[in-house]
Amino acid sequence: MIRLYPVIFIKTKKEVLVEVPDFDVQTFGKDMKEALYMARDIIGLMGSEYILEKKKIPAPSDIEKVNAKIFKKEGKPIKMFVDVDIENYALRENNKTVRRNISIPKWLDVKIRDMKINVSKLLTEVLEQKVAAL
Repeated sequence: MIRLYPVIFIKTKKEVLVEVPDFDVQTFGKDMKEALYMARDIIGLMGSEYILEKKKIPAPSDIEKVNAKIFKKEGKPIKMFVDVDIENYALRENNKTVRRNISIPKWLDVKIRDMKINVSKLLTEVLEQKVAAL
């Protein structure tokens, strides 16, 4: 589901500072295009963390009620909505593979190699079935 979060951008001589009040995070970009990308990215990352930690994702605030806090002395704030599909972002982000080491008997390793079995693929399939059965 796409959500619109209010974001505050502040242009300085060197960069564009970004505050995302609903997640209480900040970022920046070298220009508005990069700052917008970074705002969407940090909202997606924070939302992904909330999902992993089983925390409730904050509802978007009223744009009229948000104000710059951290960067308020850096320049004139520009308030905009940034659209993010947090659930889709989380699926993409949390679907990356991680490396795990396992120990198996040597004789089994020899058989697996002879049979050209992809251990990572097989283990992933078996673990997915196990988790789905819980």
